[in-house]
Amino acid sequence: MYKIYTSHFSNKRLKNKEGIRISVCRSMQGYTFYHYNRWYKELAPDFEILKRFKSTGNRTQSTKDWFTQEYIRKLDELRNSGRLEGYIDELEKLVQYNDVYLLCYEKPLEFCHRHILADYLNNHYELNISEY
Repeated sequence: MYKIYTSHFSNKRLKNKEGIRISVCRSMQGYTFYHYNRWYKELAPDFEILKRFKSTGNRTQSTKDWFTQEYIRKLDELRNSGRLEGYIDELEKLVQYNDVYLLCYEKPLEFCHRHILADYLNNHYELNISEY
């Protein structure tokens, strides 16, 4: 049975691994190590949210909480508009044939929107996404 995972672009374990790789970030600048099958740019945080978050430098818990709230607000808007369901439908089809990897930049233990995305999709769509 195939599964949906999150991971990071520089995960060397993915180099020769079969699967469908989907970028869920605003940019794929500098990452040509893998072949990417899809780019779900709309699932990335908005540029202004990222800019404000990165400008804080220290990334305190309150800043992470603010970022999480803003990103969940975006995901709620996508879900309420019906656009998120298109991505869910595609993920559910793709995972029938191969493992799917939702990829971004940060390492597994670093704060990253892909973890928030995975939790959101698990809670609302029961997709059972885990980190690879």
